[in-house]
Amino acid sequence: MRIYLATLTSNHIYIESPTRIRNGFVSYFYMRNSKSDRINHVLTKVRRLVSENLVCDSGAHSFFAEVPSAGCSASGKIKRSQNEYTPNEYFDRYIMFLKQYHSYLDYFVELDIGELVGQDVVEGWRERLKGAGLFHKCIMCYHPSIMDIDYLRTMCRDSESRYLAVEGDRPLQRTGRLNYTELIKATMEEGCKLHGFAMTKPDALEAYPFYSVDSSSWNAVLQYGRTIGRRESRDQTKALRKFDQGWSRTDRGKRVLSTLEVEAWSDYEDYLTRLWRKRGVVWED
Repeated sequence: MRIYLATLTSNHIYIESPTRIRNGFVSYFYMRNSKSDRINHVLTKVRRLVSENLVCDSGAHSFFAEVPSAGCSASGKIKRSQNEYTPNEYFDRYIMFLKQYHSYLDYFVELDIGELVGQDVVEGWRERLKGAGLFHKCIMCYHPSIMDIDYLRTMCRDSESRYLAVEGDRPLQRTGRLNYTELIKATMEEGCKLHGFAMTKPDALEAYPFYSVDSSSWNAVLQYGRTIGRRESRDQTKALRKFDQGWSRTDRGKRVLSTLEVEAWSDYEDYLTRLWRKRGVVWED
């Protein structure tokens, strides 16, 4: 299992060499208004720190949070700060970004706001990605509220990246409407990988063999002085004892704590990979 560490655009400066992040997530949403030299600077640094895969999220969740009502159409206005966007305008900017910076990325996530604009609009955007020669890096997203299992299989067959994603562990899953076991089984049968968004709770990861997941929880060590969901190493314990003394607020403290946390997540990733291998689940790269 791969665990992508998110929010790298704001936290990558605190990782000490030679430690590297195996897999990382950045978001277009937080770079969308930056100038090209700034984006190049950020992506260059992040790319040097990520040893395996770097994925760019479309920022759909943040974008959707700005929508005043779910009934907004593709031409409806979404206001944020002093800017005004429509879903189509947001996608136009996103595809321009991908054309310019796709060489930094191993994959990117589609703008999956079918619940807002209609899935036919999203499918039209996929055709534009194909026309731009970008679709081979695209991770399409499955949403059970508007899709069924047959649509998931169709997505698998249409995918050039052989990589899909599904929403994370939310109340929807606990109602029984979202069966991760069924989704993972169907994806594997179609020869595709499945990513779980914002899903790094130990009980979920030990219950569902996703190919990959992502989370920003690793940043909690700087925010709250504690790790999330894993046993602390001896070095982490020593470092965290200094948290209340203000040491973690120094650049040195931030680098030490973040580096130890990255290493802990890598260890956790290895543990989950071994766990699922023992259970007979091995994802092919």
